[in-house]
Amino acid sequence: MYDEDLHICIDDGNKVDKIPLVLLESIIIHVACKLSSTLLSACAEYRIDIRTANKQGISTGRWYHDSISENDILQCKQYAYITSPQALRYVCLNLLNKFEQQLTFLKNYFPSDLQKELIESEIKIKPFRSEPESILSLEAIWTKQYYQMLNLILPPEFQFKSRSRRPALDPFNSMLNYGYSILYHHCEHAITRAGLSPYLGILHGMEKGGKAFLYDFIECFRPWLDEYILKSILERKIESSEFEKEGEACLMIPAFRKKFIAKLDDWMYMVIVYQNRRLTRLNHIYDQAERVAKEIKKIRIQKHESKRVSDLL
Repeated sequence: MYDEDLHICIDDGNKVDKIPLVLLESIIIHVACKLSSTLLSACAEYRIDIRTANKQGISTGRWYHDSISENDILQCKQYAYITSPQALRYVCLNLLNKFEQQLTFLKNYFPSDLQKELIESEIKIKPFRSEPESILSLEAIWTKQYYQMLNLILPPEFQFKSRSRRPALDPFNSMLNYGYSILYHHCEHAITRAGLSPYLGILHGMEKGGKAFLYDFIECFRPWLDEYILKSILERKIESSEFEKEGEACLMIPAFRKKFIAKLDDWMYMVIVYQNRRLTRLNHIYDQAERVAKEIKKIRIQKHESKRVSDLL
């Protein structure tokens, strides 16, 4: 609902919350609701993205505001950038950053008798700090090892055999999938607000029509979601009874899903130091998108490249 005082009204059956539009950056809809054309127009005017998601958190649709089309030239430069050595270095540094963050938070939770495995993993990653472009050879091996180490920390009821996505087969993967979908939303909003296209990827190819640059960009922020879930489980803030089976899929029950979203929102608004800057986690995402856009703006495109703008939109 929407009123004339520029508020969006959310009625959960018990009370009506009124939120000023000026405080919103995006809206995620995962339950049945009614949206008026007046509300949609107001969201477009205030540059508020609206996304729909299913019960697993998987995005099913999105509305963009028209101002994105003002960034055609920047996206043309992005097209030239994605095949450059600078782009490869950027995405490899992102992966290296992710691995090091994962190691750091694992150290905080890993039992002392298992620290040897972490030390061995750190030794494997260390050489890549001077040559990040070669980190791609480690990605698949490290990712598998990382989830194995996560499993060692988890209580038995939250342990999992492997990563499962569509659908999630266990509570831990259910939370990862739903949390990542929210993180994807934040990252995509940051990318598009900075004027970039989420589709023009570097490491992830564009052949399948996916949001390839979004997949490149999000990598260094994944550990924040992983740590939030692990910390919540170890502090007994999440119970295995808060999940239900629907066929082979493991889903959050509606009451827990609402709590999960609210607590994750608090986590994203916590201030942390990242890359020598003190911001909320969410603002770090927007800051990184602006930094990438700033680098891409420096690209000088040839006349024949600028003719490709119509192909990108």
